[in-house]
Amino acid sequence: MSNNTTSFLTKLAAFVLLSLLIVLGSCSGKEERKPEAQKPRAELAPLPDSLLILAGKQLFYSPALGSANKSCASCHIEGEDLKGVADSYPKFSDLAAREVTLVEMNNICIEGALKGKPLDPESDAALALAAYIRSLK
Repeated sequence: MSNNTTSFLTKLAAFVLLSLLIVLGSCSGKEERKPEAQKPRAELAPLPDSLLILAGKQLFYSPALGSANKSCASCHIEGEDLKGVADSYPKFSDLAAREVTLVEMNNICIEGALKGKPLDPESDAALALAAYIRSLK
């Protein structure tokens, strides 16, 4: 097997694993436990930007973020209308009636259009989705 093939397969495996962890950890239908009953989760090592962006792209096109069988791409076709938008955050949002960050704006869309549960702003999923949107130029 060539080095390029091995490198590609390694990146693909890491991406698939991360995507699975993000979706299972952030979109579980389980009832939330009280903070004192929750066990601290194992922190993932920081991901290279390219893998973080790939994980965010996976989330952007996945209906798993909500219950409306829609994804971010349902409203933002191919992300075309989001190109360069990330650079304008934080900014005022009419929907929130206050200044919001990109991660907060993503959660507004997840809760509203996707009928989903907002992502923990510090979660791998929230950071990955924001990284993907920032990559749209």
